[in-house]
Amino acid sequence: MSFAREASKAVRSTLVLWVIGAIIYPFAMIAIGQIAFPFQANGSLLKNRTGQFVGSALIAQNTDGRFLGIFGEPVVNVLKLNLALDQIKK
Repeated sequence: MSFAREASKAVRSTLVLWVIGAIIYPFAMIAIGQIAFPFQANGSLLKNRTGQFVGSALIAQNTDGRFLGIFGEPVVNVLKLNLALDQIKK
């Protein structure tokens, strides 16, 4: 076989594997995630009464309120959030 024929096979193989790995596989995983786990795949988003997205359920569960109910702003407890994320992974 000639070098040109071998090179064209290599280029075709590379392009086919790239299309499979970079385009088809990610879209297939997104589709499976949307079909099997739509709430989780979209980030567990919460809506208010008017239908607007206001945040994530996981972040809302790990938010500490104001100090004594009136001082400061509500804050996300990052340690609790990371521990919750670790529990999801297991």
